[in-house]
Amino acid sequence: MSKLYIEPVSELAQLPEYQTTYAAGMDIRACTKWRNNLKTFDYSSAYRDAQGKIQAETIPVEKDGGFMLMPNMCVLIPTGIKLQPQEDMAELLLPRSGLGIQGIILANTVGLIDPDYADEMLVALYNRTKRGMLINHGDRICQMVMLPILRVQPEFVTELPELYSNREGGFGSSGRG
Repeated sequence: MSKLYIEPVSELAQLPEYQTTYAAGMDIRACTKWRNNLKTFDYSSAYRDAQGKIQAETIPVEKDGGFMLMPNMCVLIPTGIKLQPQEDMAELLLPRSGLGIQGIILANTVGLIDPDYADEMLVALYNRTKRGMLINHGDRICQMVMLPILRVQPEFVTELPELYSNREGGFGSSGRG
């Protein structure tokens, strides 16, 4: 089994953990108790600057670490941990199905953390519902899967080599069912 070195940036941080023997992903937990506020992006009434970028705001965190994720809001949630995988590994952050069926998803749908990223892991959750949802310190907010990295050397060619087929189309071209 490969090692994943984890540095806590808060004494309240929790190690990622597999929930079952054959789980592919480790659950990542919110570490919000030690923060006074969190960075948010409200897409329903977002203020944009002169370059068209959405301006971040902040929301308060209760003393127990809870906060309300309001409709159309994206919040950057701290995990309290820094990761250092082996140089040929990367972390893939995936949504938890239990949150997804409640309308809470990863803002970028999938997160990729490169092995040379050295800061605290933040998870961007987005509420696509019409109601607020309470997120608490210690809640499982996403899953992390470790992936080996295959590095390639891109090269332009005048024509692609012949492969197994010359299928074209994409987006459902292989049929239904």
